[in-house]
Amino acid sequence: MRSPTPRTTGAVVTGASSGIGRATALRLARDGVAVVATGRDLASLEVVVDACRALGGSARAEVLDVRDDAGVRRVLDEAAAEHGRDLAVVHAAAVVAYGHFEEVPAEVMSDVVDTDVLGTVNVARAALRAFRRTGGGHLVVVGSLLGEIATPYMSPYVLSKWAVHGLVRTLQIETRDRVGTEVSLVSPGGIDTPVYRQAATVLGRHGAPPRPSAPTRPWPLAWPRCCGAPDGRRTSGPPTRSRSPASASSPASSTSSSPP
Repeated sequence: MRSPTPRTTGAVVTGASSGIGRATALRLARDGVAVVATGRDLASLEVVVDACRALGGSARAEVLDVRDDAGVRRVLDEAAAEHGRDLAVVHAAAVVAYGHFEEVPAEVMSDVVDTDVLGTVNVARAALRAFRRTGGGHLVVVGSLLGEIATPYMSPYVLSKWAVHGLVRTLQIETRDRVGTEVSLVSPGGIDTPVYRQAATVLGRHGAPPRPSAPTRPWPLAWPRCCGAPDGRRTSGPPTRSRSPASASSPASSTSSSPP
């Protein structure tokens, strides 16, 4: 049996300026974990850092675009040097775009895929290399229910999240014999976060989380283990049913999720 990861003393959180990333950073700070909050907007990150400190936690901001491989390596290497095998990396950064597939501009499709897929590749690769050097760590990737089902008008995001889920499952298999290293996937259902309102759209309107939706909540690092998911997967959020004609022929079209 593999040894469990040690107690987490430090965490790098991507996409920490809002939504799930922000909620996770606050939860970790409250629990005494030193947080490195990363994102593309310094002003938003500084608000999060102040909130973490108000909870009695230690936190600092790092401006980071997960598409920047060198930048990702720098931030994770610095955190690993400080916390060793007690480091967690929570990857929550993602972007969304709406539109009929053939009407989504190529540059918008590329931006979503580059951020959501290649950004995940950059973070996962840097994290696992750091964990190998230090003897362990915990990588938590925030996926989506839309990495398991399909819905119309969100092809860039659905494509990306299916790819992310496949990547994480591959990493879980490849690291299953690495003592001290954990790779987990969290798949939220309908969560009300700013990502919907911040999304690019060619529909003339923005989308909203599928109903019923829950307020933004953090995803504790221990969920995959404490909830008895042997493959490191956890689907969270309110019950959500896809009624999309695009997914009606798939058994996954009625996948539901349950709260912890």
